[in-house]
Amino acid sequence: MSDKSKVKPWFSDRWGWWVKITDRDSADHAIKMSGLPVFLWGTSWFFVGLLTLLMVMMAGDVPGSLWAISAALLIAGITLIVLGLLLRQNRNKLAPWVAGVYIAGTIINSIGVLMAPSEIFAISLASLFMSGLFILLSVGGLRGWSWLKANGAL
Repeated sequence: MSDKSKVKPWFSDRWGWWVKITDRDSADHAIKMSGLPVFLWGTSWFFVGLLTLLMVMMAGDVPGSLWAISAALLIAGITLIVLGLLLRQNRNKLAPWVAGVYIAGTIINSIGVLMAPSEIFAISLASLFMSGLFILLSVGGLRGWSWLKANGAL
């Protein structure tokens, strides 16, 4: 048997997608977990921007708009990575703004996925499924933020 005082609290359900918010620690945990999808989203944008930049540099003579697109992807990726890391470091006041940006971006992405060609339909469904799971984390962050605000801890 293990000593109950040494066991760390388990704030979420079995899989960790929905956090039960009952106190300050669980609210902080929910907000930290909402930074994960933003960090991953930013990482993917950064690498897409980096690959686009490398392809533009290797191609030589390309339109200026491709340079602007790759720069915008790199800047957006770095910004999202920083926001995700700030949420992981208990910058709780950013939670509603970051969750709103993530949810709006996911809705826009989902519309694009639904308009994708039928050849990549399975990938599109997987993308929508993962987006739904990540929205659960973002909504959990909003719930944690609202608990902190309602209890005067923010």
